[in-house]
Amino acid sequence: MSTEENTYLDYWSCVERTADEVLELVNDGEDEGDMLHQACDGSYWTIYYHAAALTMKYTENDDAYWDVMGGDSVPGTHWGEVVCLLATYAFMQDVSDSYYELRTKKEEEKPAPSGLAIGG
Repeated sequence: MSTEENTYLDYWSCVERTADEVLELVNDGEDEGDMLHQACDGSYWTIYYHAAALTMKYTENDDAYWDVMGGDSVPGTHWGEVVCLLATYAFMQDVSDSYYELRTKKEEEKPAPSGLAIGG
């Protein structure tokens, strides 16, 4: 397996782990939106220029910034600042998508309530 494939897998493994952590925290009573933001803010994949550039390469949500903020331009004084901002929105959306898929799957796995009369 190439380094490129490993890095791609590392990215998506991190997305899935982060989504799982968020789900656990939300199940413990924490606010969903706050936990998504806190889990993604400051991630390796968003704060380092080289990793943020890879995030933009691997993400399924490269337009996430514009989806949330609208407009035509991105604030920033240099390339690194801009790519980190874009990567933050993209990573957060990837984690959010993974979180909602995981949550839906867990809800579908819950057993049906017992004690209900069948037939009448």
